[in-house]
Amino acid sequence: MKLFRRAFLAIALVSSFLFVQCSCDKDDDDQPTVKTTLEKISIAWKLTEALKDGAAMTPVDGSLSLTQASKVATTYTSSTGSGIENPAGKASGNWSFNESGKTITFNPGDATNEKVVNLLTFDDKSLKFTWTVTDTKNNKFVYTYTYQPK
Repeated sequence: MKLFRRAFLAIALVSSFLFVQCSCDKDDDDQPTVKTTLEKISIAWKLTEALKDGAAMTPVDGSLSLTQASKVATTYTSSTGSGIENPAGKASGNWSFNESGKTITFNPGDATNEKVVNLLTFDDKSLKFTWTVTDTKNNKFVYTYTYQPK
């Protein structure tokens, strides 16, 4: 009987030690994952404000989806409502991100239609950029678009 009692106490002691030891371990999963700026902006966006030379364009209707793979910008899709300039030039293509230069380059498949936009704000809550368009009469128009996550 004493042997049974000692074995039981030994098992209880070892079990409680393991329980305390396991609960004291630090788990790396508790550390928040820090996203890169590329990862933060590589999401689906909804156009919330469109300005042409500082004046609001209406109706504000559009979206932009930026994708990335293996920490490299890959493809985009872009749509805008009637009368709103498409910042990417065409509905889809490839894109690249220059964080230090604060630019996004949209490449719809041919070099003549490549567009570079200058980023004003870019994080996981807002994407705002501007670019200039020169028409056939050499008039320049400055567009500024603001997007929020979908």
